[in-house]
Amino acid sequence: MYRILLLTILISSFFTYSTGNDTVNTIQNIAVDLEKDHTFTEYLRLTRSAETILNSGNDSWLSYYYTTFGYIQLGIKVSNKKKVDKYLDKAKTFLDKGLKKYPNNSELLSLDAFIYQIRIRVAKIRAIKNSKRANEILDKIIASNPDNPRALFLKGQNLYYTPSTFGGGCTKAIVYFKKAKTAFESSTDSLPSWGKKQNLDQIKKCNRKIASKK
Repeated sequence: MYRILLLTILISSFFTYSTGNDTVNTIQNIAVDLEKDHTFTEYLRLTRSAETILNSGNDSWLSYYYTTFGYIQLGIKVSNKKKVDKYLDKAKTFLDKGLKKYPNNSELLSLDAFIYQIRIRVAKIRAIKNSKRANEILDKIIASNPDNPRALFLKGQNLYYTPSTFGGGCTKAIVYFKKAKTAFESSTDSLPSWGKKQNLDQIKKCNRKIASKK
């Protein structure tokens, strides 16, 4: 039954987004949808669509990016925590293929750090290891591309969720959130664009926490 349902989703997704041979435009359409908030089932449909386009021969960095991004969203949305790693492993598989072809793409590298951050939710015992690995990746990105808003945002997230006794906390995190805000405002890239609203929300949270301690 599951296979029939999955096949139906794949066929439906392909014809929904296929417009002749314009696969570049197609992946962009899916990308815009994937950046919106959806149910798990809708993310599954969109992710399978991106994967179908990637497997059909469109190996642009956007195809790798949004197939990976889709599986990350599935890992976030899935209700059964035991299945989170399953979707993140799938995301990592596509991401590694993308990085092999586009090794210096800062957006793809940012997703690598994002995956390590999401894994922390599965088991707190892995927090130090995964947080450290995410930090290493993000520091590398920021050193070569200091205006990447998502890398700055994710760096802020890492610090936000790291206890102050271990070098984290709002005072340090807000520095990166503010840099990310400037980077988001000055960015001319249409895709990817996610993170701007979340970053503003984190600035508000940090400001409240910092003010409460004065």
